[in-house]
Amino acid sequence: MTSTRILLEGLEVHCLIGVHGREQLTPQPIVVDIEAFLDATEAARTDDLEQTRNYDNLATELGFILQACRFRLLESAAHVLLRWLLL
Repeated sequence: MTSTRILLEGLEVHCLIGVHGREQLTPQPIVVDIEAFLDATEAARTDDLEQTRNYDNLATELGFILQACRFRLLESAAHVLLRWLLL
């Protein structure tokens, strides 16, 4: 298997995160960096976007998860994103 690195850096998302009352009422900006490795051999061979991870979809999906949920801890948000990425 050939490993291809996908890097998504600097994705800024406004979400409800924090333990204090004011933090739970006002969305705050957080910046997400994701690094993933996958086998993109078939995508390279066929030039088919469906055979790899679409960066635009990845950014949209991560943003949706962060905006749709409420988190107390940054670690909790990171854990949810990691679990989603591993599905």
